[in-house]
Formats: sequence, C-alpha cells, structure tokens
Amino acid sequence: MYRILIVDDEPYVTEGLRVSLHEDLDPERFELEAALSGAEALEKFARRDYDIVVTDVRMPGMDGIALQHELRDRYPQCRVIFLTGHGDFGLVRQAFRNQSVDYILKTEGDGEVVKALILVADQMDRERLDTHRRLRDEFLVNQAKAMVARRAVSDVLAGNGPGARESWQLLEPYGQVPRLDRPLHGVVLQADHQADLDLVILTAEQSLAVPVLGASIGGDQAVLLAQAPAGEPNGSRWLQTFLGGLQDAFFLDGNRPFSFALSLGGLPFEDLPSELDGLRRSLQDRRGLGGLALVGPRGGPQETVRLIDRHIAENLATDVSLSRLAEVAGMNPAYLSRWYLQETGVHLSETIALVRFNRAEAMLAASAKKVGDIARDIGFWTPSHFIRFFKKRSGMTPQAYRESRKP
Repeated sequence: MYRILIVDDEPYVTEGLRVSLHEDLDPERFELEAALSGAEALEKFARRDYDIVVTDVRMPGMDGIALQHELRDRYPQCRVIFLTGHGDFGLVRQAFRNQSVDYILKTEGDGEVVKALILVADQMDRERLDTHRRLRDEFLVNQAKAMVARRAVSDVLAGNGPGARESWQLLEPYGQVPRLDRPLHGVVLQADHQADLDLVILTAEQSLAVPVLGASIGGDQAVLLAQAPAGEPNGSRWLQTFLGGLQDAFFLDGNRPFSFALSLGGLPFEDLPSELDGLRRSLQDRRGLGGLALVGPRGGPQETVRLIDRHIAENLATDVSLSRLAEVAGMNPAYLSRWYLQETGVHLSETIALVRFNRAEAMLAASAKKVGDIARDIGFWTPSHFIRFFKKRSGMTPQAYRESRKP
C-alpha cells in the first residue's frame, strides 16, 4: 500500500487529479489524499506517513521546492514528483541535487502522472524486496546471544529485575542493548514459523538505530524490546512504521505476514510484564489471521469488524481511507482488505460504497439539502463525482431520484 499526497494551491486541480487518479490506479495498492499548500502537507505528515508526494512547483507561501527540502530532511524515504511548467526547469534542477525526484509537465496530462506513480511504486517494491531478501540470505543466528537473550527476556516477562540485569551484562559483548533504567517499548511478534520471527528480530537489530533486543518465548511468539531514538516523542509510531514496512516486505516476497502487537509508549521495567502479557493474549485470541498490527491490546475478529463498520458509518465525511481503517482495526493496510473479505464475504470498498449510497438515498428522500451538501456529507469532494457514483448504482441522477420519491 502506497500513500500518495497531492499538493496544489488550486482546489480544482487537486480534486480533478485526485478523481482522475482514483479511477486509473488500483485502490488496493494506492491511497490518495490532497493538501492545498506546503504547510498543510507538512501538517498531514505530522499525523500520517506518505510514500509519494505529487506537488506543484509554484505555490504561494511554501513552494514545491521548499516543501521538497523539508521532506528530504524529515522524511527521507518519501519520493517527490513535481508538476511543472516550461519555466520551472531551473528550480527543479535544484531539487534533483537533493533527492531522487521526478517531474512531469502539466501539459502532458493525468495519464503521465499515473505512469510515473506506477513506475515509482514498482521501484519501491523492488527496493523493499531486495532489502528483505538480502537480510534473509545473510541470516545467521548467533546461538550464544540467542540463548542469553531468551534468558533475559524470560526474566523480564517474569518481572525478575535482578536476573534480567545479570543477563543484560552478559549481552554487552554482543553489542548495544536497551537499558533497564530507561523506558522500554515492548513488542510481541507472532508468526507461523520460528524462522520468520528470527528474521524480524535480526532485521530490527540491524536496521533500527536504537538499542534493540529480541528473543523467542516459545511456540509461535517472540518479544522485541527497544528504546526510542533520542528526541523521539514517547509514542510508538516510529516502531509501528518500521514493523509495518517489514510486513509489506514479507507480503511482497510471497510470505504470510507476521503479526505484531506493541505498547502505546515507553514503559518502565516494572510495568513491562503485565503489558507484554496483555499483548500476548491479544495476538493469541486472533491466531491464524496473520498480518495484524496491533497498538495496545485489541478484541477479537467480530469486534474488529464492528469497529470498522461503526467508523465507516460515523466518519463518511471525514476519513474512511484504508490507512485510517487499518489504524482502527490494528492491522497492516495491505492485509486489511483481504482480511475483511474473509470475515464478512464483502469487499471493504463495497461496504463503504453501500453505506454511502444508502445514506444518500435516505438524505435525498427525507431532507431538502442541496445535492452538493449531501455529497460533502457522505465524503465526496465535488457534486459531479457524487452524481456519477449515484447514477451508476441507481440508474438515475440524485435529483431524479428525489423527484421520484415525492408523493
């Protein structure tokens, strides 16, 4: 799943491009959002990560080049595609010195944007897959470290402070490990095969620039303990983002994604045993689903379906994107659609469309609201998009439907 943010100060441009791309791109692979300025784009990044930004070069306030500089410093993995005019090449040349970017002339049309997005996504797929395979091929387990790590994690789970501290000292020759006198982020991993859990632990230890320790705890579960980077807020988004990307790599390689559940924030050593026990039980209750990404303990499958359906019903006008629904469900976005279909027999996109259509029918029949207002109330940015949607499902325009319901 790739999140795309369209940035342009002209609303008709962002909406037109969003609608056009929505029709031509696979909704299971691409998710589209828009911002009307560079500042708004950065505000959205503060709440959610995006993989690709499609931005106009010339905008009032923060232009596209300045936005690209900010993204390069704060979100270096994000790719940027510029929409340019003939006079913008000098500016775009500066951006090419700073980060891997692409550019498209506005006169080339939306089809070129679609091609560029697919090309960038394919390249990112290959990079994720190459990284995953390289680490898998390099996978060598240090037996001595694994034995001491299992002992250390067992002592943590049992709340045995003295034993854990003794094991931690034995681990020092193998590299930096988390400190027990600072808050720890706890993660429980679950997979069908122990080798997958070992690979996740190895990848975390090699890829995260923080102290990390992981170990199997028997069966199909393992525990990962980490400390946040310096200056990072006490939340766990940084760790969730990393593990979610690793799940995507497993998925791309054709493997069943591992599941994980992590604590909401850093915890003192004394609170870890009860927190980890709750996370373990959350995953055990949902064993067999695969691809879960839980933040804090969650309920079972039926409760999760109800949570998703309730969020859709209550947030049609705001955010029923796949990424947001994945946050509500505690799952990886790439897995959520398949899981929802397995549980309900209905595609998630069809559920959203049906709720929108039923809501539209009820509002057209029972209220005097303008068609444009109803469109916004059920999550359409423009009346024209809503009219096409409604006519495709009912065979008539919203106004004709309203007239047909009059006594």
